[in-house]
Amino acid sequence: MSGSEEKDTLCERCRCLSFDDLALGGQEAKRRLVRLDWKLEDSLPNMPRLSHSSRLGCVFCQALLRSLEEVLARNARYYDIYDGKLHDMYDGRLISIAYLSLLVDKGIEGLLIETTFNQNWDIQSLFPIEADSNCEKWLGVTPARVNSYLDPIIIGTIRRYLDQWTPRCHPEISSPFMPTRVIDIGHDASVVPRLVHSSSIRQSEKTKYAALSYCWGDEKDAETQFKTQKASLEERCTSLPNELMTSTTKDAIAITRAIGLRYIWIDALCIVQDDNDDWSHESSRMNLVYRHAFVTFCSLNSNSCHEGFLNRVPAVEVPVQSTVNKATRGSYSIRLQPRTGNRDWTDYDWDYLSSKWSQRCWTYQEQEMSTRLLLFGSLRFYFRCDKYLWTEGYEDPLDISTWGILSQVTRFKESHITSRELYQCWDELTTNYGTRSVTFDKDRLPAIAGLARIVGEALQDQYLAGLWKGHLFVGLVWRSIDAMSSRSLRTHLQNIRQRNYVAPSWSWAACPAAGGWIITDLQLGRMIKEATIVDVGVDTEFKDPYGRISGGFLRILGKLAAMPTYLASNSSSWDDHWYHYTESSDETSWTYTDWLHKDKEAGLDLLAVMLLYRTEPDDETEPRILRALLLHPADGMKQYYRVGTIASYCRGSDKEMVNWFEDSQEDTICII
Repeated sequence: MSGSEEKDTLCERCRCLSFDDLALGGQEAKRRLVRLDWKLEDSLPNMPRLSHSSRLGCVFCQALLRSLEEVLARNARYYDIYDGKLHDMYDGRLISIAYLSLLVDKGIEGLLIETTFNQNWDIQSLFPIEADSNCEKWLGVTPARVNSYLDPIIIGTIRRYLDQWTPRCHPEISSPFMPTRVIDIGHDASVVPRLVHSSSIRQSEKTKYAALSYCWGDEKDAETQFKTQKASLEERCTSLPNELMTSTTKDAIAITRAIGLRYIWIDALCIVQDDNDDWSHESSRMNLVYRHAFVTFCSLNSNSCHEGFLNRVPAVEVPVQSTVNKATRGSYSIRLQPRTGNRDWTDYDWDYLSSKWSQRCWTYQEQEMSTRLLLFGSLRFYFRCDKYLWTEGYEDPLDISTWGILSQVTRFKESHITSRELYQCWDELTTNYGTRSVTFDKDRLPAIAGLARIVGEALQDQYLAGLWKGHLFVGLVWRSIDAMSSRSLRTHLQNIRQRNYVAPSWSWAACPAAGGWIITDLQLGRMIKEATIVDVGVDTEFKDPYGRISGGFLRILGKLAAMPTYLASNSSSWDDHWYHYTESSDETSWTYTDWLHKDKEAGLDLLAVMLLYRTEPDDETEPRILRALLLHPADGMKQYYRVGTIASYCRGSDKEMVNWFEDSQEDTICII
């Protein structure tokens, strides 16, 4: 074993993890599951039984508790807390019942916890397992892996990937570009790293540098981050003392040295963080920094700058003594970070999608722009280039040559796709990007400025706070993801008025919950505009059209109507949409709000609707689609905030929606 596992740290209930293979051998596997003698009934929100065994030191219960708490936090919109109890949409107290099984196929794939809440909501948590050489084949499980990614065998594999595939899948970029500053780690471990200006590096040495892509963490983590400021710049150019470095920085320097590079770029140290001019200049070149880096290290398995990323998630060791084959004796290890969601996901899917790194704004562009990436997950490491993705322990790579916006820009330049298709690729990009988080809200647009610049240069179009002028009508109908939205219209309006300005309300960048477009409209037919853009503009900081925004407006001429009477989809739960039923049938139109609402909340009588466009289908048997903006009055005359979008999908609902505007006259309003 790797030496990271702990023994004798399981509670009485979890002792069954050291299972009897003879007793289990006669069981029939239902849904690929062999159930163990493990059951837990508990209550929410505190889960007292699971919390008790966790406090007593059971590492398996601790890991399960953390996992369930994270899942409940992500799904908080489905329940409320009142009268000291946790209630779901059916107003019943949530009770959880969990069972533990072995997930089997050709061998044992893992330990699966199935948790059911009030018989209507299930969570599956899969704990990956590995086994030592004595038990690996008998159990049919993954061989045990060393815990540290700095292990010489792993480093050898990484260097082999870089040496063999760099010239084949993506040749080194010949441009002499270097970041303004890089960290010089020296030729060996005895040298104290320091910050250097790239102009001081001799031309013959200007060969390769690594870059780091990681999560800063929350505002407290960012405040205590080891960074360069105006007052410390000179000191950083003298030395970067090890005792001051965060765990992430230490690991980044260690892996840089291990693969034989001398220079690495880390944003916190290579950009002067309290110098607005330096920050603006360097952040605008971020795409070049990652594009020209020889390799980018990605810390999938850390949540902040204070966490290292060069170790797999810890494991607990469980003894194995076969009663079928007495000679089989050893142990298997349970990785103490379960996977919740689709149990058919690959290891890469699990490591990537469950990471905080994949949920951060800055890391999106860093990933897309990098030519080669080493991604360190909780279970495995991965090597990725523009064409292929390799998973540790597997020989054959996955072809990813069509992934990413840059490949689509190339296809557009080669006339393989149209401008409309490239606009739709941008919609997909911002759909994936819109729900990501950022430490400082004003960074939401700068964090993808490099990608936007590349797309803008290809399309020759004007960029407007995350949208494109030539695609503005479709761009305006983004929708929010309910679980991330503000609760109540009042709270949403307060957020628009009081938070640090990021973008006008008609831009997805203004809403931390933005997460989707209905981009199939134009594939089904032709757009007919029902409104006219009179004027549109944004005020940019530092004269960078792709960077931070300080103001914006959209003057639009069209038909404006009061929001009609509605029927809420479920009046007892927070929701992000309404269903409007037509008088003649059960067909509906949908209103997607930028906030989570309940029935009968204040302010709904002030809402207005502006008809935007309709899509006439090529197939006459299909209904036309109408789209409109949901608006709320702002403080100025004829000024409004965008607070949602409305769409009809059925024959009955499109006629009903047209009737809303029957008595409306065209008017020009300004959405801010």
